Amino acid sequence: MMKIEKIPLKFVIGVLLTSVILIACDSPNDQRVSYESNDRGNVAHEKNDEKEEIYKDFTNFPVLIDSTDYLLYPVGLIKVADAEEDEYSLKRYDYGGEDLRIGNYSNDGFSGNLSNIKFQHKDSLKIVTLTQKKMRIERVTFLRDVYKNTGNTLLMYQVYDKDTNRDGKITLSDVACLYLSNLDGTAFRKLTKEMHHLNRYKFIEDLNRLYFYTLEDTNKDGEFDLKDKIHYYVVQLSNKNPVAVEYFP
Repeated sequence: MMKIEKIPLKFVIGVLLTSVILIACDSPNDQRVSYESNDRGNVAHEKNDEKEEIYKDFTNFPVLIDSTDYLLYPVGLIKVADAEEDEYSLKRYDYGGEDLRIGNYSNDGFSGNLSNIKFQHKDSLKIVTLTQKKMRIERVTFLRDVYKNTGNTLLMYQVYDKDTNRDGKITLSDVACLYLSNLDGTAFRKLTKEMHHLNRYKFIEDLNRLYFYTLEDTNKDGEFDLKDKIHYYVVQLSNKNPVAVEYFP
Protein backbone atom coordinates (compact mmCIF):
# COMPACT_ATOMS: atom_id res chain seq x y z
CA MET A 1 0.00 0.00 0.00
CA MET A 2 1.31 3.44 -0.93
CA LYS A 3 0.61 6.91 0.36
CA ILE A 4 1.53 10.05 -1.50
CA GLU A 5 1.99 13.25 0.44
CA LYS A 6 2.40 16.74 -0.96
CA ILE A 7 3.92 19.49 1.09
CA PRO A 8 1.42 22.15 2.20
CA LEU A 9 2.29 25.70 1.29
CA LYS A 10 -0.36 27.95 2.85
CA PHE A 11 -2.58 27.82 5.85
CA VAL A 12 -4.83 30.07 7.89
CA ILE A 13 -4.58 30.07 11.68
CA GLY A 14 -6.92 31.40 14.31
CA VAL A 15 -5.34 32.76 17.49
CA LEU A 16 -2.35 30.45 17.82
CA LEU A 17 -3.63 27.81 15.42
CA THR A 18 -7.22 27.43 14.34
CA SER A 19 -7.35 25.85 10.92
CA VAL A 20 -4.94 24.61 8.32
CA ILE A 21 -5.32 24.63 4.56
CA LEU A 22 -2.99 22.18 2.84
CA ILE A 23 -2.03 22.89 -0.77
CA ALA A 24 0.08 20.72 -3.04
CA CYS A 25 3.44 22.13 -4.01
CA ASP A 26 2.87 22.03 -7.75
CA SER A 27 4.17 25.58 -8.30
CA PRO A 28 7.73 25.53 -6.92
CA ASN A 29 8.39 29.17 -7.82
CA ASP A 30 6.20 30.22 -4.86
CA GLN A 31 9.33 29.75 -2.76
CA ARG A 32 11.99 32.43 -3.10
CA VAL A 33 15.62 32.98 -2.11
CA SER A 34 17.50 36.24 -1.79
CA TYR A 35 21.27 36.42 -2.26
CA GLU A 36 21.68 39.87 -0.75
CA SER A 37 24.67 40.29 1.53
CA ASN A 38 22.71 41.54 4.57
CA ASP A 39 22.69 39.07 7.46
CA ARG A 40 19.00 38.48 8.10
CA GLY A 41 18.88 34.75 7.46
CA ASN A 42 17.93 33.73 11.01
CA VAL A 43 15.21 35.74 12.72
CA ALA A 44 13.38 35.24 15.98
CA HIS A 45 9.97 36.73 15.30
CA GLU A 46 7.89 38.30 12.61
CA LYS A 47 8.02 42.07 12.62
CA ASN A 48 5.57 44.84 11.88
CA ASP A 49 6.79 47.83 9.84
CA GLU A 50 4.41 50.27 11.52
CA LYS A 51 5.21 49.56 15.16
CA GLU A 52 7.22 47.03 17.09
CA GLU A 53 5.25 44.14 18.54
CA ILE A 54 6.26 41.78 21.34
CA TYR A 55 5.75 38.04 21.09
CA LYS A 56 6.32 35.18 23.49
CA ASP A 57 6.31 31.42 23.25
CA PHE A 58 3.07 29.82 24.36
CA THR A 59 3.00 26.10 25.24
CA ASN A 60 -0.35 24.51 24.57
CA PHE A 61 -1.95 21.41 26.10
CA PRO A 62 -0.17 18.13 25.26
CA VAL A 63 -1.12 15.61 22.62
CA LEU A 64 -0.68 11.93 23.46
CA ILE A 65 0.63 9.95 20.51
CA ASP A 66 -1.75 7.00 20.41
CA SER A 67 -0.38 3.63 21.63
CA THR A 68 2.88 5.22 22.83
CA ASP A 69 4.22 6.58 26.12
CA TYR A 70 4.93 10.13 24.97
CA LEU A 71 3.15 13.45 25.22
CA LEU A 72 3.96 16.24 22.75
CA TYR A 73 3.38 19.87 23.68
CA PRO A 74 3.03 22.23 20.70
CA VAL A 75 4.66 25.64 21.16
CA GLY A 76 3.78 28.74 19.14
CA LEU A 77 4.38 32.48 19.21
CA ILE A 78 1.61 34.69 20.55
CA LYS A 79 1.39 38.46 20.58
CA VAL A 80 1.44 39.76 24.12
CA ALA A 81 1.71 43.52 23.59
CA ASP A 82 2.96 46.35 21.45
CA ALA A 83 6.35 47.59 22.59
CA GLU A 84 5.00 51.09 23.16
CA GLU A 85 2.36 49.93 25.62
CA ASP A 86 3.07 50.09 29.35
CA GLU A 87 1.30 46.88 30.33
CA TYR A 88 1.55 43.42 28.87
CA SER A 89 -1.70 41.82 27.87
CA LEU A 90 -2.48 38.56 26.16
CA LYS A 91 -4.01 39.48 22.83
CA ARG A 92 -5.67 37.37 20.20
CA TYR A 93 -4.22 37.16 16.72
CA ASP A 94 -5.96 39.28 14.13
CA TYR A 95 -7.24 36.08 12.52
CA GLY A 96 -9.86 35.84 15.29
CA GLY A 97 -10.89 33.02 17.59
CA GLU A 98 -11.80 32.53 21.20
CA ASP A 99 -8.75 30.89 22.75
CA LEU A 100 -5.34 29.35 22.09
CA ARG A 101 -5.56 25.90 20.61
CA ILE A 102 -4.05 23.60 18.00
CA GLY A 103 -5.48 24.09 14.55
CA ASN A 104 -5.47 20.51 13.34
CA TYR A 105 -4.41 17.40 15.23
CA SER A 106 -4.87 13.65 15.34
CA ASN A 107 -3.50 10.65 17.23
CA ASP A 108 -0.45 10.71 14.94
CA GLY A 109 0.53 14.36 15.19
CA PHE A 110 -0.59 17.87 14.43
CA SER A 111 -0.09 20.78 12.08
CA GLY A 112 -0.10 24.54 12.41
CA ASN A 113 2.09 27.57 13.01
CA LEU A 114 4.54 26.19 15.59
CA SER A 115 7.87 27.46 16.85
CA ASN A 116 8.89 24.40 18.88
CA ILE A 117 7.77 21.08 20.41
CA LYS A 118 8.20 19.82 23.97
CA PHE A 119 8.29 16.16 24.97
CA GLN A 120 7.34 14.29 28.12
CA HIS A 121 7.17 10.62 29.03
CA LYS A 122 3.75 9.89 30.50
CA ASP A 123 5.29 8.57 33.74
CA SER A 124 7.68 11.48 34.24
CA LEU A 125 7.46 15.17 35.13
CA LYS A 126 10.54 16.01 33.03
CA ILE A 127 9.80 18.02 29.88
CA VAL A 128 12.39 18.32 27.10
CA THR A 129 12.46 20.96 24.34
CA LEU A 130 13.06 19.87 20.75
CA THR A 131 15.38 22.65 19.57
CA GLN A 132 16.90 26.00 20.51
CA LYS A 133 16.89 27.13 16.89
CA LYS A 134 14.36 29.65 15.60
CA MET A 135 12.09 27.98 13.07
CA ARG A 136 8.52 27.53 11.91
CA ILE A 137 7.23 23.97 12.21
CA GLU A 138 4.24 23.40 9.98
CA ARG A 139 3.53 19.71 10.49
CA VAL A 140 4.62 16.92 12.86
CA THR A 141 3.79 13.33 11.96
CA PHE A 142 4.36 10.12 13.88
CA LEU A 143 5.44 7.43 11.38
CA ARG A 144 3.07 4.79 12.68
CA ASP A 145 3.50 2.28 9.86
CA VAL A 146 7.25 2.29 10.42
CA TYR A 147 6.62 1.71 14.13
CA LYS A 148 4.35 -1.24 13.40
CA ASN A 149 6.78 -2.77 10.92
CA THR A 150 10.11 -2.16 12.65
CA GLY A 151 9.55 -0.85 16.17
CA ASN A 152 11.33 2.41 15.30
CA THR A 153 9.55 5.41 16.83
CA LEU A 154 10.13 8.36 14.51
CA LEU A 155 8.62 11.77 14.01
CA MET A 156 8.81 13.62 10.70
CA TYR A 157 8.66 17.41 10.55
CA GLN A 158 7.93 19.86 7.75
CA VAL A 159 9.90 22.95 8.71
CA TYR A 160 10.93 26.43 7.58
CA ASP A 161 14.18 27.06 9.44
CA LYS A 162 15.68 30.14 7.80
CA ASP A 163 14.62 33.50 6.36
CA THR A 164 15.81 32.56 2.88
CA ASN A 165 14.08 35.43 1.08
CA ARG A 166 15.46 37.90 3.66
CA ASP A 167 12.22 39.74 4.33
CA GLY A 168 12.88 39.75 8.07
CA LYS A 169 10.61 36.83 9.02
CA ILE A 170 10.35 33.08 8.64
CA THR A 171 7.22 32.25 6.63
CA LEU A 172 5.89 29.74 4.12
CA SER A 173 7.54 31.86 1.41
CA ASP A 174 10.93 30.61 2.58
CA VAL A 175 12.59 27.31 1.71
CA ALA A 176 10.83 24.22 3.08
CA CYS A 177 12.86 21.53 4.87
CA LEU A 178 12.36 17.99 6.14
CA TYR A 179 13.49 16.81 9.59
CA LEU A 180 13.37 13.59 11.60
CA SER A 181 13.63 12.87 15.32
CA ASN A 182 12.97 10.06 17.73
CA LEU A 183 9.60 10.08 19.49
CA ASP A 184 11.19 11.52 22.64
CA GLY A 185 12.59 14.48 20.65
CA THR A 186 16.18 13.25 20.58
CA ALA A 187 18.32 12.96 17.43
CA PHE A 188 16.57 15.90 15.74
CA ARG A 189 18.26 16.13 12.36
CA LYS A 190 17.73 17.72 8.98
CA LEU A 191 17.25 15.48 5.95
CA THR A 192 17.24 18.13 3.24
CA LYS A 193 20.33 20.09 2.26
CA GLU A 194 20.76 23.79 2.97
CA MET A 195 18.92 26.03 0.49
CA HIS A 196 17.28 23.02 -1.20
CA HIS A 197 13.51 23.38 -1.24
CA LEU A 198 11.47 20.30 -0.31
CA ASN A 199 8.95 19.89 -3.11
CA ARG A 200 7.31 16.51 -2.58
CA TYR A 201 7.63 13.26 -0.64
CA LYS A 202 6.19 9.76 -0.70
CA PHE A 203 6.14 6.72 1.60
CA ILE A 204 6.33 3.06 0.58
CA GLU A 205 5.23 1.33 3.76
CA ASP A 206 6.04 -2.23 2.65
CA LEU A 207 9.69 -1.21 2.28
CA ASN A 208 9.75 1.27 5.20
CA ARG A 209 11.12 3.89 2.87
CA LEU A 210 10.63 7.61 2.49
CA TYR A 211 11.28 9.15 -0.91
CA PHE A 212 11.50 12.88 -1.52
CA TYR A 213 12.88 15.35 -3.97
CA THR A 214 14.16 18.88 -3.61
CA LEU A 215 14.87 21.80 -5.92
CA GLU A 216 18.19 23.64 -5.96
CA ASP A 217 18.24 27.19 -7.31
CA THR A 218 21.10 26.44 -9.68
CA ASN A 219 20.56 29.46 -11.92
CA LYS A 220 20.51 31.78 -8.85
CA ASP A 221 17.47 33.72 -9.97
CA GLY A 222 15.89 33.49 -6.52
CA GLU A 223 13.07 31.20 -7.68
CA PHE A 224 12.49 27.45 -7.68
CA ASP A 225 11.19 26.20 -11.01
CA LEU A 226 11.78 23.58 -13.66
CA LYS A 227 14.88 25.41 -14.86
CA ASP A 228 16.60 24.37 -11.64
CA LYS A 229 18.17 21.07 -10.65
CA ILE A 230 16.06 18.34 -9.04
CA HIS A 231 17.64 16.14 -6.36
CA TYR A 232 16.16 12.76 -5.43
CA TYR A 233 16.59 11.10 -2.02
CA VAL A 234 15.59 7.92 -0.25
CA VAL A 235 15.55 7.29 3.52
CA GLN A 236 15.51 3.72 4.85
CA LEU A 237 13.39 4.24 7.96
CA SER A 238 14.02 0.73 9.32
CA ASN A 239 17.67 1.64 9.98
CA LYS A 240 18.73 2.58 13.48
CA ASN A 241 19.82 6.06 12.37
CA PRO A 242 18.02 6.84 9.10
CA VAL A 243 19.77 9.23 6.74
CA ALA A 244 18.87 10.66 3.33
CA VAL A 245 20.80 9.08 0.46
CA GLU A 246 20.75 10.78 -2.93
CA TYR A 247 19.94 8.61 -5.93
CA PHE A 248 19.86 9.35 -9.65
CA PRO A 249 16.84 8.01 -11.53
